[in-house]
Amino acid sequence: IKKAADPEEAATAAAGMLGRRVKNFTVDWVLVEEQVPIAREFYAGVIIDDTAQQPVMIFSSVGGTGIEEIAMEHPDRVARVHVDIGTGLLDFQARDLVRQTGISGKLQLRLGGVLMSLFRVAQQYDARAAEINPLVLTTDGKLLAADCRVTVDDYGVFRHKDLGIAIAREYDRPPTALEKIAYDVEANDYRGTFY
Repeated sequence: IKKAADPEEAATAAAGMLGRRVKNFTVDWVLVEEQVPIAREFYAGVIIDDTAQQPVMIFSSVGGTGIEEIAMEHPDRVARVHVDIGTGLLDFQARDLVRQTGISGKLQLRLGGVLMSLFRVAQQYDARAAEINPLVLTTDGKLLAADCRVTVDDYGVFRHKDLGIAIAREYDRPPTALEKIAYDVEANDYRGTFY
């Protein structure tokens, strides 16, 4: 992440990143975002709990670092609830999660709405995890997802051609031509793992 004071500085920073190697990947595009004046940061996430076989919705009134670190340093600022897949996240559950972290009033209602939307996105895209960190409140009162990550379940990728995921595997490098061929075979074979 590089910060820039104006568009020219941003262009120079972006040009300096293009073509560089990060781990085993070449940087071939750069995302440029407007800096926003942040008043407060939060964390919101929905993650599949394999043990409970249910999604768990997590909210923290502290954001900016990993949720594990937040939970260790501020356990009273993190709330979680397992969500019944039949009913989905209910409005009162979302608001209660926010309330448990010490937030009340209109901000509680607005953040509850964000949690509801995040849960719907996770459901719609077969996500194993969907996290916003940080979810920010700007100095002018807007709520923005300053950074987010959605991990789509490998077995749900075929339903989401619109996402443009060519191969449902995470590599520490771009996949080879042979790996792409193997994945194409496996993608249509539901009996087991060919890969």
